[in-house]
Amino acid sequence: MKALSIVIHTHNFCVTTNTDFAKACVQKFTDRLIHRPFQQGPQQKPKLFASVRADMKEFRFVIGVLGSFKKYIDDLSFIDGYDMSFAGVPSCKKTTYELVENSEYRDYQIPVRDFVLSPISADYAYSRLITMPTGTGKTKTALMTAALIGNKIGVVVLAKYVEKWVADIQETFKIDPKRILVVVGAKYLKGLLFLASQDKLDDYDAIVISMQTLAPYYDTYEAYGDTFDDLGFDVRPADLFTACGIGTVIIDESHEHIHLVHRVMSYMHVLMTIALSATFQSDDMFITRIHKAMFPHEIRINSVKMRKYIHLSAVAYNFRNFNKNKIRTSSWGSTSYSHVEFEKAILKDGNYLNNYLRMLSSTIRTGYADDYKKGDKCLVFASRIEMVNKIVKNLEKLFPQFKVSSYVKDDDYHVLKESDIIVSTLGSAGTAVDIKGLTCVLLSVAINSSVSNLQALGRLREIVGRIVRFYYFYCEQIPKHVEYHYNKVELFRDRVLRFNEYFSDVLI
Repeated sequence: MKALSIVIHTHNFCVTTNTDFAKACVQKFTDRLIHRPFQQGPQQKPKLFASVRADMKEFRFVIGVLGSFKKYIDDLSFIDGYDMSFAGVPSCKKTTYELVENSEYRDYQIPVRDFVLSPISADYAYSRLITMPTGTGKTKTALMTAALIGNKIGVVVLAKYVEKWVADIQETFKIDPKRILVVVGAKYLKGLLFLASQDKLDDYDAIVISMQTLAPYYDTYEAYGDTFDDLGFDVRPADLFTACGIGTVIIDESHEHIHLVHRVMSYMHVLMTIALSATFQSDDMFITRIHKAMFPHEIRINSVKMRKYIHLSAVAYNFRNFNKNKIRTSSWGSTSYSHVEFEKAILKDGNYLNNYLRMLSSTIRTGYADDYKKGDKCLVFASRIEMVNKIVKNLEKLFPQFKVSSYVKDDDYHVLKESDIIVSTLGSAGTAVDIKGLTCVLLSVAINSSVSNLQALGRLREIVGRIVRFYYFYCEQIPKHVEYHYNKVELFRDRVLRFNEYFSDVLI
């Protein structure tokens, strides 16, 4: 028996170890794949970009790491050597999807379609990454192209986008809602696994699964290993999509939780994955390397040019009596800027809060209310839910003619359709939500993430005959705010139609 064996799958490779020495060697390799944020905290813990069973008999890596792993093992000169094989072409169910009337590709979407359908002779042949600006129809492009491929479709998304994707499928295909299987939660996952093991999924043409449902499924397998089957799971993670008959997997907003996406791909064995993102980039070099390992440039397409239609304004403001000891901008024990802490300080002081709310409402009046036409909507971003609620109550008093609502956590997706002014967080509405008629966005959160800033900007769509406006705010007395402002100027410069900078007449 060889010291270790490598089995190559469509999106990953599995390493099985047979000796303690092999376990130690492979474990040492995984150390290269631990992401350790510079500033660590509850939300920034080290993450391993590999899957490892607790008994260390099995390691899984995305296919892009195969070259470096083979070199690493070859350099060790294993006395017993190792075996390497391909798992074989995965099977799936052929499925016919009928498009709704007037479902046609726009001119700029055709090259995207052709790219997905064109064969690529490489280790990454089974994946494509579609990078399209928000508002250019990447969801519909992916679904219509998946229909052309003709394999059963599976959609893997964050839980908060499941409802949206069910709606998108129904708006693209003539499909009975009963033929869309939604899998959210352990109970429904076990039901899916049972039906898959019995080959009883022919009643479903599309399966939508949340990533958060898959994560503990992987955790359990990695913890229990060979005894996993005794826990009532009818299918192992590596066999999931094949057992479900899925041949094409669509992964939406691939940038948003890259670690979860990576875990899914570490167990994936399917004929085609179509990953979608509007802003597939990172300010973190380690994450950039992970992006490259998962989706190298030869399988990416970003041919769709961004149209410039947004009027952007940077709003500078100051405190009347600025006290840096009172206005905290970082959590205890950390030197990193935290807008959550900044908002917490404002919420503690009645005068600060009233003036802060007055500044935001003044901007809403100028940029939205005074130019309102029926169907127009406004979106406001804050950090803390408490601040979201304060803004909502204030706007309800000032603008009784508008329906003002919060959209956070478990709020219904229909809030976005039924409200005139929506107050939310970047985590809730900063990505993958389409708000029809959105003409004004206020980003009150000082943040430096390129992805988050671009996603916030990307909530706005071009509306013929209407000016769409984006406002972001920064305090001149806080160095990090000023730094983030200059970074935003560079980031947005070539993405907006007009740029304006002015000072708020409200002192906080």
